Amino acid sequence: MRTAFLLAWRTLVRGRFVPLLLLAVALVAVFVPGLVRTDGSAAGEREMYVRAVLGGAAVVVSLAVMCAASGHVAREREEHRLALAAVRPASAFRALAGVWLAYLAAAAAALCAIGVFVYARVPGGAVPCRHHIAPVMPSPMAAARVALEKYLADPSTPEAVRKAPRGVVLALLASKESDRYDPIPPKASVQWRFPAELSATTNLSLRVRFATQFEMRAPLCGEFAFGASCAVLSNNTQAVLEVPLSMAACKDRPSMPRNGDSKTSGGKEGGDLATAVFTNTGAETVMLRPRRDIFLLAPADSFAANLLRALAQTLAGIALAAAFGLFLSSAVSRPVAVFTALVLAMVIFMAPSVIEQFPDELDAPAGDRLGLALTRAVYSLTAPLSEATPIADVAEDRCIEWAPFMRAVLINGVVMPVAFLLAAAFVMRRKTLPDRA
Repeated sequence: MRTAFLLAWRTLVRGRFVPLLLLAVALVAVFVPGLVRTDGSAAGEREMYVRAVLGGAAVVVSLAVMCAASGHVAREREEHRLALAAVRPASAFRALAGVWLAYLAAAAAALCAIGVFVYARVPGGAVPCRHHIAPVMPSPMAAARVALEKYLADPSTPEAVRKAPRGVVLALLASKESDRYDPIPPKASVQWRFPAELSATTNLSLRVRFATQFEMRAPLCGEFAFGASCAVLSNNTQAVLEVPLSMAACKDRPSMPRNGDSKTSGGKEGGDLATAVFTNTGAETVMLRPRRDIFLLAPADSFAANLLRALAQTLAGIALAAAFGLFLSSAVSRPVAVFTALVLAMVIFMAPSVIEQFPDELDAPAGDRLGLALTRAVYSLTAPLSEATPIADVAEDRCIEWAPFMRAVLINGVVMPVAFLLAAAFVMRRKTLPDRA
């Protein structure tokens, strides 16, 4: 494996893949910041900078490594250099693993370079990341079952919904659950449940995004209470609000409910949960999506540590792409392998948007339903890769939690690549090599 790695690394350097990859990352770092437009705030400038520079470099490195790996074995076969790897059953896997590690080393060098640049040049300096704790809600499928029962009991529910298979309707409702808005009329209150240990945490902040019925600019006034701390919300725009919680804000505010008479938006009862209450003190109904628009923020880790986790998680995704490219290259020709890899990459990145924005499956033509079913199948198979959002987490100062981080690195960076490399070795040993004619 070591010999295969050294040979592949020399090939990547002499073939100018590594120098060109580093040059491409340098061009992204130099020219992309001049194209970034922000909302004028320090937080907005930092977020857009990280998304544009770090995200752009990650996309360039991912596509370059995947395309190069997709043609590697096919090129070796065409140039009659695979005979040695096919002599013994174990040597094919070792040879492929060495090549894979060489591509991984090239990607790691490029990511380290852009990581150092971002850390040194990020606008506003390195801001520590924070835990983003969402309310404890019922599962999307449990909420979908409750919603379906209400729809079936409503006389105005269309017959198409009543006659549709229950599983299809539940899947559709569950997929839309994250976009469900809860309206909060004037003078009304809404409750959410958060882990009880947060109520004793100091330096908590509230991040929330409210909307009006027609997304119009309108005065927003509200009060938020959690444990012994409170926050007062006031804004004339419907942007994301972030306010610190403090005990001082609770003084002289008897209007803020603390217990049970107000509406509850999800959650479960239990001694390990504490109630948070928001009261709309304005004159207009506001709305928010409880699964996406409200978080409690708690101090977590440094920007540098979060950036390192993001780079490692990104490298794990690139490792999976490289292994898949080598598998394709072992089975088909270079043009077919590169084309297949690019198409699948587009489907993986576009699948969440397609699933979210696609018209109602119940009313869609048969061809569209088939396309949506295929997209959902690809998305479910690639969820460990497509659901990881390390760049967005760093941009939003969101701490990359250790449990999902380790899961993503293990699945994307170890388990799936090994499976693809084993499959590639199996195919490569059995694929007929071209004659030396």
